[in-house]
Amino acid sequence: MPRVRQTFGFAAVPLFGMLTPLLVLPAITTHSGAEGWAAIAVGQAIGSAIAAFVELGWSWNGPMRVARAKPSRRRHYAALAVNSRLVLLLPLGVIATAAAFLLGGAFALESALTALASCFAGLSMAWYFFGIGRPWLTVALDSIPRLTGAGVSAIMLFAGLPLWTYPLVALLVPWCIAVTLSLKVAGVTLDDFRRARGRSLRFSVRAQASIAAARGTSALYMQLPVVIVSAVSNVGATAVFAAGDRLTRMVLTAMSPLPNAVQQWVGSPPTLREREVRARRAMIPMDSSMSVKQRVGSCGSFPGHGRSGGRGIA
Repeated sequence: MPRVRQTFGFAAVPLFGMLTPLLVLPAITTHSGAEGWAAIAVGQAIGSAIAAFVELGWSWNGPMRVARAKPSRRRHYAALAVNSRLVLLLPLGVIATAAAFLLGGAFALESALTALASCFAGLSMAWYFFGIGRPWLTVALDSIPRLTGAGVSAIMLFAGLPLWTYPLVALLVPWCIAVTLSLKVAGVTLDDFRRARGRSLRFSVRAQASIAAARGTSALYMQLPVVIVSAVSNVGATAVFAAGDRLTRMVLTAMSPLPNAVQQWVGSPPTLREREVRARRAMIPMDSSMSVKQRVGSCGSFPGHGRSGGRGIA
């Protein structure tokens, strides 16, 4: 029964993510028409792409690290993840805001605010709770605040409030609440944040840079079509394309529970050999171009850790 509840928890996370756009899209189009929706869609596309860089690859190797770590070490990873991502949030947020403002048309301010607020998705702590096998905490601390914010913003827009209330109420405030609550539940203290600074922080940013570049480039590739359409086409075409693109992403989101569900299971054994066996069972059929040992070694070891003898993050 616990395994069944856990499985449903992993499935509930993308389900809530699929429901959120359905709450606000009618409100935005009713309030500001196709032009308003196009500006919001462009801002979200730019912000979501930048958020993948801000995220610094922690959702990729973070779950594996916390899956087999002691509680004190888990808190260290959580604090280090937030500190390292905050280093990138300000400069990259400025870039996202400026780009969205230039492409936002008549709703340039709203588009810029949406891009900036979307960048905060890079601070999400969902990976932490996936790593410890507690998906329902992600639903409670991450998904529900965002769904609530979307619902409240939809009501506000239907009531006639300005469009800029959407990025603030539906995106920025929920993300700040979600990250704060997640750190509280994870038991992260100010001492943990103080220890996750200096040399440890600098090494973390350097070590994760290649992962962040790969994930960010992939996200940029996925989000770029909306931005390109907005730059070369009229508002109507952008609005229609963005709506279709959003529906496609909802379908892709529904496929995410499976890899999320096996992260904690694969990463929790203390020995590399046992993780290899679990990875082999989790990745059927396997890509013959990369061995299980290569896959698990890259996923299960933080850059600088492992058999190479490199210095780890303090």
